[in-house]
Amino acid sequence: MLLKGHKWSALLTKQENSIISSLLGDDCRTLSTTLVQILVSMQPNDQHWHIQGIGIACLVTDGNHNYIRVYDFVEKQQLFEHKLTEGMVYNRPLDLFHTFETPDRLIGLNFADKLEAIHFGDTVRTRLSPEVKLKSSQSTESINSIGGSLKRLADKVYGFVDRRA
Repeated sequence: MLLKGHKWSALLTKQENSIISSLLGDDCRTLSTTLVQILVSMQPNDQHWHIQGIGIACLVTDGNHNYIRVYDFVEKQQLFEHKLTEGMVYNRPLDLFHTFETPDRLIGLNFADKLEAIHFGDTVRTRLSPEVKLKSSQSTESINSIGGSLKRLADKVYGFVDRRA
């Protein structure tokens, strides 16, 4: 069942969004939900991105804290979680590609939908400020090619279809 007050993905059906709802937990609310490919760069100066997986990214609040979480839709489990913290820098070097650092690596989110990417990024930035001094970058530097269409990849892996058409 879809709960009110959550921001669900238009790329997913009600049933698919309901699965994500069940994974969130009772005290959590998603402020933004979208389909992403998660990538990691393991070393500070590593110039290569490594695909970690495809999943549903949620900006989650539990009332006291905010987290970026990525869920594996097929396995119905959490793949990744990062708490938004003071000093966190959330970058949007490309419309469909956002990055941020964790203590041990650089994380990249490759979004399937431009509007949902914009909403996700705007919502993260809103949650980071004003309590957290956001040092945001709108860098236009080129990012190493990630390759392939995320939508086509998601269709192959999960059978997702853009249901807005």
